[in-house]
Order: sequence, then structure tokens, then C-alpha cells
Amino acid sequence: MGEDARVISDPLFDGDRVRLPEGDGALPDAAPGGVLCASAVREADPSAIPPEIRTRSGEIV
Repeated sequence: MGEDARVISDPLFDGDRVRLPEGDGALPDAAPGGVLCASAVREADPSAIPPEIRTRSGEIV
């Protein structure tokens, strides 16, 4: 995981978006209000430990 990666616990996959829990204090800029839309996702690596989502702006969550 990259140095700038943010670990988000218990994301909720909801259709075409990922809801990130409040209180983690590390929400990416691409997820205003704790919602990361599919259109903001560049790639995902579910086999990484922990799993990673890279946003189009380059953030890793």
C-alpha cells in the first residue's frame, strides 16, 4: 500500500457507489459526504491486503 493510502474500515458497496463509514477521519477528496461513486474509481485491487481502491484523482483507499 502506498504511503498516502488511507485505510477505511467496513465500506458498504451499494450499487454504483461505495459508502465509506463516518468517523474514520480519512475520507478521500473524491468521496464527499462519505460516498465514492463508481465514476470516481480508476481501479480496484481486491486481492491486496487490505483491499485497495484507487480514485481517478490518484488517492488510494
